[in-house]
Amino acid sequence: MKIIRTIILIIILLGQNSCAKEHKKKATDPKIKGFEFIEDFSLNKSVFNEKLFEANNYSNYNGELKVFFSKEKNYIILDYILFGSDHNLYLTYWTNKDLKIKFSRSITQYLNKGNTHKDKDETYAEVTAVISSYLSYENSSIKLYDGQKNEILDASIVDIQKKQSETFFNDLIGDNIFSIHSMVNNN
Repeated sequence: MKIIRTIILIIILLGQNSCAKEHKKKATDPKIKGFEFIEDFSLNKSVFNEKLFEANNYSNYNGELKVFFSKEKNYIILDYILFGSDHNLYLTYWTNKDLKIKFSRSITQYLNKGNTHKDKDETYAEVTAVISSYLSYENSSIKLYDGQKNEILDASIVDIQKKQSETFFNDLIGDNIFSIHSMVNNN
């Protein structure tokens, strides 16, 4: 199982790298569905309840899953942080209350463990690169955006990123799905 998870993570990282390269792009329309979730959550974080789950031993990663949910909002947030040996993954999914993905953000931080600095009792590695991407689920249409929120128009790249993101989401949520459903629907 660890080998399969490692392969999935490598595929995701390759997909994110392909987003960073030059592909056909167009500037983001400010009315595109999905990006409003980021702003709404940052403005209304105080109305959300938060539950923390461990995401340890996922392949070669340790980390956590934070679930944010509220009676006042029609979406929940699953925020994964996975710490690896040479990179960290920050994966955030905005879903409906049935855990159907509406929008996702993926950030990979590549680290240089040979160059570290200390802050209080913590040691941090130098971040050498950051790659971001976003997936917006609009009705039957899926749109992919790079870190600058420019739409990636190459359908094959969009399809690969969508499959990778959904596989990763389903794999990570697997052990906690019943707890999350219960928590969200009983709120």
